Amino acid sequence: AKIDPTTNTVVGSGDVAGTATRVMRTATAIWITNYNGGELIRVDPASNSVLSRIPFPGPDGLAKDGGTLIVSSYDERFVGRLDPASKQTTQRVGVGGNPTAVIVDDQFGIWAAVYDTGELVQIDPATFTVTQRVAVGAGPVGLALSPSGLWVANHEAGTVVKVDMATGEVLASVEVGAGPTEIVAVGGSMWVTVTDSGELVQIDGGSVDIVTRTPVGGTGMGGGPTGISAASGTLWVAVVSEQSVVRVDPDAIG
Repeated sequence: AKIDPTTNTVVGSGDVAGTATRVMRTATAIWITNYNGGELIRVDPASNSVLSRIPFPGPDGLAKDGGTLIVSSYDERFVGRLDPASKQTTQRVGVGGNPTAVIVDDQFGIWAAVYDTGELVQIDPATFTVTQRVAVGAGPVGLALSPSGLWVANHEAGTVVKVDMATGEVLASVEVGAGPTEIVAVGGSMWVTVTDSGELVQIDGGSVDIVTRTPVGGTGMGGGPTGISAASGTLWVAVVSEQSVVRVDPDAIG
């Protein structure tokens, strides 16, 4: 679905995937992971039409690294580099578990959350080898970068963890409630969707204290807020059970 932020209305939509798990906007395309379909889908943001479908086994995590994509295969337990031009996976590395979210940092390379082992793995983008493993807690599924570190949402543990990427040290851990799923940095705060409790939780990026809790709907197992992004000065939160997107002004909370 395409939403006009000036009117808060859906201005375009189209069927692209039965089990989309991640959506990423680049300068020229929208990329969607179709988990059960075993493919990455490239969508034209102007026409909302599918430009291409690229086979990839059990895709979940998705990030951009230069002109390539970094994609995690949850089913086949590896992280790969995908060339959109050739539609080929040019590099891959096994991570010893089921990887979910991936993220790319200019200085510290590629990081992947491994759900069943409760770890972060660091991958050298040149050699595509695992260089570090960090225990963060049960069921990591969401990653976000801030100037102070790498943040992890642990879905099973109910925690958000802050990691020093240079040392691999866990700097802080905070309990946020049942089922945190995604996390995004806005200003000096981290914003977390806590799916089972139906809340949006604000964490101070410096003290790692919880600042606010905002009910956004859909309480219950898996029915609450999941995906989150920041754009146009506001937060956009997907609420599963209500089949809706909630727009939140972060400056108005508190």
